Amino acid sequence: MKKHLLFLSSLFLFFASNAQEFPKINPLNINIARDEWGVPHIFGNTDAEAAYGLAWSNAEDAFEEMQEILLVGKGMMGRYQGIEGAKADFFAHVIQADALVERKLKTLPQDFLIYLDGYAQGINRFAELNPELVKVKGTFPVTIKDILKSYVVVMSFLTDASSALDKIYNGKLDEVKTGLGSNAFALNSTKSADGGTYLCVNPHLEMTGSFSFYEAHIASNEGLNMSGSLFLGGTSVYMGNNENLGWGMTWNYFDQGDIYKLKMHPKKKNTYAYDGEWKKLETKKTVLKVKIGKRLVLPVPKKSYWSDLGPVIRSNVNKDEYYAFKYPSFYDVTAPLQWYRMNKAQNYNEFRAALDMLGIGMFNIVYADKEDNIMYVSFGQVPFRSDSLVGLEVIPGDKSANVWQRLHTVEEMPHNINPECGYVFNTNNTPFHSDCETDLDYK
Repeated sequence: MKKHLLFLSSLFLFFASNAQEFPKINPLNINIARDEWGVPHIFGNTDAEAAYGLAWSNAEDAFEEMQEILLVGKGMMGRYQGIEGAKADFFAHVIQADALVERKLKTLPQDFLIYLDGYAQGINRFAELNPELVKVKGTFPVTIKDILKSYVVVMSFLTDASSALDKIYNGKLDEVKTGLGSNAFALNSTKSADGGTYLCVNPHLEMTGSFSFYEAHIASNEGLNMSGSLFLGGTSVYMGNNENLGWGMTWNYFDQGDIYKLKMHPKKKNTYAYDGEWKKLETKKTVLKVKIGKRLVLPVPKKSYWSDLGPVIRSNVNKDEYYAFKYPSFYDVTAPLQWYRMNKAQNYNEFRAALDMLGIGMFNIVYADKEDNIMYVSFGQVPFRSDSLVGLEVIPGDKSANVWQRLHTVEEMPHNINPECGYVFNTNNTPFHSDCETDLDYK
């Protein structure tokens, strides 16, 4: 008995010593002032306090829409929207978002984790004080892991990975996707009448729903002073400006991931050929909770597979066909960290260092700063592929040589820094025409 007690005591001490402890935020340290248009201006002594205020303000204005993003992170969309919502839960299972966050959490810097925890404290406190507004029982409290998982899933949606799953399952591999539109431009002192540097940010997205924009100004005594727009439930400003620099974002259309057709063993179940060997697919099981009618929630067992090439889906049209698909968002949790670092950047070098993280999956970026620098880059997590594979809708999945292993660096992406003509722009057009000349730097 004593041995058992000693073991339990040691186990408790191990988890207690390894548990993350974050500062408890006092809301009295946060000031939220709304201007004549209702835009919140949020002031905290620390970044984490400002994040708390951002979560609170956003909840005051759009708590229902914010919950949709959080429910994605909790894997509870099926309980909220029934069968349609369960599709998002299944997608999160297929790409193993939970396991990714568990692996990557310890790699994130402490200052960012404190910031995210401040955001979580803000939204949890709002839910605690307004329980009648909570859509699904059990949504709150949310954790840092829930927030990170929501970013993984949403970024995978934005970079078209969910469409890849749908194409595979429904046999629509030749379907052509359509795009969205926005615009942004920047000009330096050589093009302005008053010698100033100007940036125009003009995103075009939905007026309502989870992917509509929310405007806010978030500031702290730790160097945060960012004003601009974000998606509902975002933890930082996604585009806008601080006192030293600013940027806009527009949609871009590179191939953001690949689909691989597996060569299956003619007799052995769930066995595929890879680099001259036969390998077994790893089976991943889950139970989706799906709302039927107004109150009934049913458990729905589902399974998917994992291979050396990434997650695997069996075609529902031809059940002998299995496809793997690999997108950068399945392996990375740093999108919210990159946006946080972009918000904190005070000059071009710091902003560029944030871009070098390659955490955000997509978007053209048009940048300007008070030092008269302007820049355009067709940014994203762009897989580095062999020339022979570029543009293929489906790639043979029996050789590791066909599977991308790294991303293009910012230097390798189409970009344009301080062109002689004095301006850069993007209206969702080709990245190889970003100013008055076609003098874009790229490799």
